[in-house]
Amino acid sequence: MIINLYLQHILFLIFASNLSWSYIQDKANSIQVQASYHSYYKRDTQGVYLLRNGKPYHDKGQSEKYTSTAFFSPKNTAIIIIDPWNNSPSKILNEDSDKLINIYLAPLAYSASTQGYKIYIFSNDCKAIKPEPYSCGISTSLRNLVKSNQDVTLQYWQGFDKQSFAEELKNKGITQLIYTGFDSNMCILTRPAGLVNMQTLGFKLYFIPEASSAIELPKTRKNQEIHQFTTIIISQSIAKIIHYKNIYSAFSNNKNIITDFLRKNGVSSPAKK
Repeated sequence: MIINLYLQHILFLIFASNLSWSYIQDKANSIQVQASYHSYYKRDTQGVYLLRNGKPYHDKGQSEKYTSTAFFSPKNTAIIIIDPWNNSPSKILNEDSDKLINIYLAPLAYSASTQGYKIYIFSNDCKAIKPEPYSCGISTSLRNLVKSNQDVTLQYWQGFDKQSFAEELKNKGITQLIYTGFDSNMCILTRPAGLVNMQTLGFKLYFIPEASSAIELPKTRKNQEIHQFTTIIISQSIAKIIHYKNIYSAFSNNKNIITDFLRKNGVSSPAKK
């Protein structure tokens, strides 16, 4: 009863303010997810450094992990997938990448794109690598998604310009980027559209560690120690961490209750052109 009255109130506001259908869909497809980051110096609930005698400080025994709520919508957020290929010179790395792509990256990209989020996939162009292509292209599951969804874009590094890309995103209203792909300690950090460059260009960044991995040493591969420490380093000053189960659940459970309510009350969405 309470939910029904709440939706009726939303419906009234929609008609009273003559909001567009795209605005309604954007609000319905917006999600909120817990994000975390690490800091040596103590911070408040807004992430601002607390000061003692005018300076940031560290309290012995304090928690160095902080959490906040991140808000995402198709109007201001895009998902970046870095180098999701499975044809590197290493069979072991290819097997690891394939597993992560099929279990995490492809389902996330599909779920987000069906709700209007822009997905940008970056890789090398196999045609540009001679004599035998390697570490290029994208996996079959992602390739099929590019072909079937106009919100999913494949961008090759060859000829890529980070300034033009940043301007394109900002012209679309995109101010937040969520990162997945390979590898957390290399390409995700340093590629032209990687975390470091996009941070300097003014974007708010997030990273999903479960949808990524690092180039490990033989002795660290089993426990993914380098990836774990890289994730902490990223969270200290570059991007906030959001966990896969939280964001995927938010996308999957986002039932667009406003649209459902409108349809149940005899109001149809505009026909697709």
